[in-house]
Amino acid sequence: MRAIVTLHSVDETGSVLSIRPSELESLLDAIEKARHEVVSLGELLTQPGRPDRIAVTFDDALASVAEEGLPILARRGYPASVFVVTDRVGRDNAWPGQPAGIPDMPSMGWGELQALAEAGWEIGSHTHTHAKLTRLSEAAVRAEIAQAHAVVERELGLSPTFFAYPYGAVNDTVRRVAGEFHRFAVAGRLSALDSALDHPLELPRLDGFYLRSARVHRWFGSALFDGWVGLRRRAREARNGRLTP
Repeated sequence: MRAIVTLHSVDETGSVLSIRPSELESLLDAIEKARHEVVSLGELLTQPGRPDRIAVTFDDALASVAEEGLPILARRGYPASVFVVTDRVGRDNAWPGQPAGIPDMPSMGWGELQALAEAGWEIGSHTHTHAKLTRLSEAAVRAEIAQAHAVVERELGLSPTFFAYPYGAVNDTVRRVAGEFHRFAVAGRLSALDSALDHPLELPRLDGFYLRSARVHRWFGSALFDGWVGLRRRAREARNGRLTP
């Protein structure tokens, strides 16, 4: 299996955005036990012929990722990627449109992001304000994506190759504009990668919300895990009114 694992915060709150440090350790143990290699997102996506590889990513650039996630991954020698909401760097995740029940969480500052980059992490873009892009005009979509790209370049001296759509929301216009600035973009479909089917600007991911259970960890990489992911995907798509074959 090749897959992008999407996480947000590493903390003890139990929120829908959170994975506990012990759960992250258990997940990484399961990946290793399944004989999968943890690699950078760039390596995963530019070498599609290499099987049994996982990239770990974090949306929103929350401070707990640097405080709790980085040491866990560093002890194992694993890279990761973080997607930055540039208007919220050094602030918090209280952007407009944040769903009810999501706790306020501090974001990393530019110094912490620079330290991650120096530690070998990839820094991607997650728009400027975390707007749901499918609700915006094309001009507003371009402004969100272009400004975030420019701010990362200015603050970190690197051009982000990777993009993550806020809320996983994408349509043809949003995908086209994202492609003007980035080589790869990840969306919200719950699935492992399939190089024969996936669009490089609408890549599926395994949402960390579904990867917190030790029982699921025991299945990782097996046919049972594949079937379970498929069931979760269909249930989520049915709830969202877009059930697919």
